[in-house]
Amino acid sequence: MRPGEKAVFRVSESAKGMRWFLIKADCREYDQFAYWKSSRRGPMKLAYRVYDTGITDAAYSIIADECGTIYLYNGNMPHDAVIAEDLPLQVKYTNRIFQITVRFDDTYTGYLSELSGTPFILPPGPVGDSHQTDLRMGSDCAEFAIYGMRRMQRKIPYTGPGGILDHLTINAQGCVPDARGLYHDSNGKTIRVEKSGVQRGDIIHFGAQVSVFYEDRGIPGLLDKDDILMQSYGSCPVKTTFEHCSFYHYPFKVGQWK
Repeated sequence: MRPGEKAVFRVSESAKGMRWFLIKADCREYDQFAYWKSSRRGPMKLAYRVYDTGITDAAYSIIADECGTIYLYNGNMPHDAVIAEDLPLQVKYTNRIFQITVRFDDTYTGYLSELSGTPFILPPGPVGDSHQTDLRMGSDCAEFAIYGMRRMQRKIPYTGPGGILDHLTINAQGCVPDARGLYHDSNGKTIRVEKSGVQRGDIIHFGAQVSVFYEDRGIPGLLDKDDILMQSYGSCPVKTTFEHCSFYHYPFKVGQWK
């Protein structure tokens, strides 16, 4: 779906009278490394919050108001309930829970916007024959960046920040801000926002963390502290300025997808 579009969901005659609920992921960090180290197998359970719409019609209409992934449930459940599941909701509750995914367009960064409202999982992993990020259950920084390419039919495997370098052409490195917040590479050259410098969809690689360049918001044509990144870090994917991304003074590389 796109923002402003309308979708109608219907249930069988036998389910008439059941209430409709909106379900949203509880966005926070899930340490799946620690979970696996405790000798557990498979994905850990993720938490979701339930909101009663008050509607009991057999058909429910929803108009997308923002990008991201939420769920629609038809059944009985207490308002403000919290549920925890390790499987995708739309798989475990087939024909009862519907996944609703909204993006702003069909570009690389448009597909990334589908992961808004999903939690930060460190790291996400396989679920049966699929992957938590492909199923829009959650992501970490690298899987978030890779998800958009996979949605564009690029066969890039999910990997960590180090492995993602194999799929990039590095156009600048050693990039750090000066006192004014303007970025310069290791040769002291100012980084421009253009095809030969950095452009939307390029990877900003901080080493242990990666982000995606989104928009030239500060000084026009120059990379600076007020420009916008998309990243999955801390609790969920967000748009943030370089200055407020938690890695402001970390030197980074600028990588373009091969």
